[in-house]
This record gives sequence, C-alpha cells and structure tokens, in this order.
Amino acid sequence: MKKLATALSIGAFSLVFSQGVNISKFHRAYIAQDENNVAFLVKAPDDEPSKMQAKIKAIKAKENVAPYSQVPLLPGTERPSFGQSKQDFIDAVNAKIDKNAVTGSGTQYTHVSFLVTETGKISDVKASGNNESLNLATILAIYDLNQGFVPAKYKGKNMASVVHMNIPVEL
Repeated sequence: MKKLATALSIGAFSLVFSQGVNISKFHRAYIAQDENNVAFLVKAPDDEPSKMQAKIKAIKAKENVAPYSQVPLLPGTERPSFGQSKQDFIDAVNAKIDKNAVTGSGTQYTHVSFLVTETGKISDVKASGNNESLNLATILAIYDLNQGFVPAKYKGKNMASVVHMNIPVEL
C-alpha cells in the first residue's frame, strides 16, 4: 500500500510538471486520489484554525486575570447580564463571528465559558463543541466584544463570575 501511494505521488507530480502546470501559486498542496485511482494535485485550504489559535494565544498572553475556578454563586447574587437578555449576547457574538473561517454548514453549537470581571470585562474565554473552527471563531468573537456586560452583584457590590452558555450559529 505504501509503495502504491509513493508511486501515485511520483506519478501525479510527474503529470503536473509534464503538463506545464505552475504549482508555485499553491502555498500548500497535496495529492488526492479519486474513485478510479487517478491521482491529482489539490490546493490545501488555508490553515485558518492555526491562525485563530495564534490570535487567541496572543490575546490570552495579554490578559492579567488569573484563570478562573468554578465557584458557585451565592443565593441572592444578581447574575451578570448583557443587554436586555441572553439572546442579545448570542446575537452580538453571531454578528462578530467570521463565518468564512468556519467549516461546516447548517446550525452548529458551541458551549462557551468565560469570566466576567468586577468591571464587566470578559476574560479567559473557553469554547467546546464538535466544530473546532467554530469554537475558535466564537472565542475570537467574544474577545472582540469584550464590552457591554454588567458584572454580577452580591449585596450591592460588583463581583467576578463565570458565565456558561450554548451558542447556536447558522452557517
């Protein structure tokens, strides 16, 4: 099997070069094989996930808030809020998501958690779900918002709290 793959790779590159195809325009390319075992050159998609991961890493490096730990809110605590409802936050995040950087189609979901500080600033954003590119794009969108939260209050004093929610995104 390994010999077949090597032979196909050599054959495909030979075919490409013999046809005078300029592959210099391909930043990244790979050999694919169709159902008839014919090899052909395919341009690899831009590496959007690694670009988004690099942006997130740079943002997190600038945060001066220690990662949060799970602390339950005390009874009587006013939860943090954004606009008039939870849907306002979901709509704001959806408006900021770069959908061109996300793979997939239809309605996809990502679960996010982040800290809303005593001043209402968002930090330590995390996302999980089946679509890694959506998770990364959602994290960037939330960091891009970073304003508009009213922090949680306990006995009239602002306090930091963790927010968890599922965000649906139509692709």
